[in-house]
Order: sequence, then structure tokens, then C-alpha cells
Amino acid sequence: MASYNLLEFGMYVERAGEKVRYDRVAEVIRNVDADVWAVQELADEDALRRLANTTGLRCDVPDSDGAMGEVACDPGRNGFGVGLLWKPGIEPLPGTLRRYTFDVYFHGLVKVELDVGGIRLQAASAHLTPFGSPQIVTEARRVVSNLTRPDGCPPGFVGSDSNSITGDRIRRQDGRWDWHAADPYAGQDWYDALVWQCTWRYDPRTGRRIHRADRAAGDVLRAGGLHDTGAVLDVPFAATVGYWPTGDPYGPRDIDHIRVTTALTPAIRSSRVYRCELALTASDHLPKVAEIDLAALAERPTLPQAA
Repeated sequence: MASYNLLEFGMYVERAGEKVRYDRVAEVIRNVDADVWAVQELADEDALRRLANTTGLRCDVPDSDGAMGEVACDPGRNGFGVGLLWKPGIEPLPGTLRRYTFDVYFHGLVKVELDVGGIRLQAASAHLTPFGSPQIVTEARRVVSNLTRPDGCPPGFVGSDSNSITGDRIRRQDGRWDWHAADPYAGQDWYDALVWQCTWRYDPRTGRRIHRADRAAGDVLRAGGLHDTGAVLDVPFAATVGYWPTGDPYGPRDIDHIRVTTALTPAIRSSRVYRCELALTASDHLPKVAEIDLAALAERPTLPQAA
């Protein structure tokens, strides 16, 4: 699976250089060659359809009666849509498309159930608020419910622009439990935009503001049973943002994540950031890619077989 924020894809088609950039996004997707894509910052459903046609992927989901026409896209409450793409041969299950445009999300979440070689899986794409707590924590709780409720739902994964670093903990070699992701704001002087990324307190003697990364949303996701693939494997830090020439005051960070439900954690084989010259000129986010070996699952959530 891969997760990729496409940077206003299809929103400003007349802007100079956008056609070239859109073509680069499509080439990145073809080069990564993932089976399932969670994408963010879509203009609308038509933008997702065009991307699917360009890359040879699919995004159409049949309704409960089996008729095609639904698109795996949540257009987003504030104009930044999210979508799902998958390779031919993977089949979306009729009537399983869910959109959450007018739920608690500032942007949105879309989910569909897929038949992957006879195994039933949920796939979701999400884009959390850029404006921090408490809204981002509320959204994280809703992501948990979308992927883990009702009880007995199939295992699954969600790719997201999380707009925050993870809150997953790992056990170090010396036995201590610690955050997997280091605080990217440690050592920085305070600036106004940190109000959306940090918590803070004041030194009672000096009155100086002391800040640190707000990990509350990531902690909620992990506590609710959605595990960051990079933390599960303890992969070294690699930034997904912070290289684009405009629009990001924070510096290099990893705010794009692929999370899986607990049942899928034994099947995670790799988690990485796809970085190359092409990707660095296609979007202000780099794709996050995770390999999941479904043959490794102890319990395979297979579809019912016809009599």
C-alpha cells in the first residue's frame, strides 16, 4: 500500500507548470507500482478518475445492486478530497463504499472493502486537520471507529496525511519505552505556526515558553489499535515533507503514515519513503509505501465461497 498527498491535484489546471507536475505525479505512482493507493488533496471525483485512467488503476465501486458508477472519493468538507486507487484484479466489494465528508473531519475520510486474492480487507484514505488539537484528537478517535467498528469488521489499513508526527512508542535495546519518532521541534525557537503542532508550558521562574510536539492524535490512533507501519518495524526516520520551496515553515518531518489494524501487524514486511528527483518535483509530500504479506496472516479473512 502507498499513501500520497498530491498537492492540490486538479484544482488549478490553468496555473503555469501544473500540467507538467500532474504528469510527474502520475509517473511517480506508476514507478512505485503499489497495489493500493490512498491519495489526498484531490479537486474532486473527476480528478481521481483522470488519475486512475492515466495510471491504469481503478477507483470505481459497484453499489449494492452491482451497478458501477460510485467513485472511491470523499470530496472533503473544505475542498481537499481524499481517494483510493487499486490495481485491476483487486475487486471492490459492492455496497461497501463509505464517505465521511460531513462527519467530524475538517477534510475527510473514504473507505472501501476490497477482495485481494480472496482476502477481505478494508482500505481507507484520510486527511486530518492542519489546525491541531483538540480537533485533530477528535478526528483521530473517529478514524479508529471507522476502521475498527463494528466488532468483527475485516482487518484493514489507512493511509493519511496526518498533519502531525506519530504517537507510537517502541521498546529500545536497553528496555526503555520511547517515542518512535523524534521531536522535530526540539531545539527550535518558538514561532507562531507552532501553535498548530505543539503543546507548551511555561517555566514559572522565567516565564519562558517550553514547547514540544503534540503527539496526542497519534497516541489515540495507536491506543485504538491502528499501528504505524514504520514504528512496528522501527525503521529510521525519513522525512515526507519539508523540502518544498514554499508553504511549509516547519522543516523536515514525517507526517504521512500508513496504519494497519492489529491483525495485520505480523504481515508488515517494509515501510519506507519513496524519495527520488522526480518525486521531489511532483508534490510537497513524498509517498509512504508499506509492503504487507497477506500470506503471513495467522487468520485469513477470506470471502465466502459460492456453493
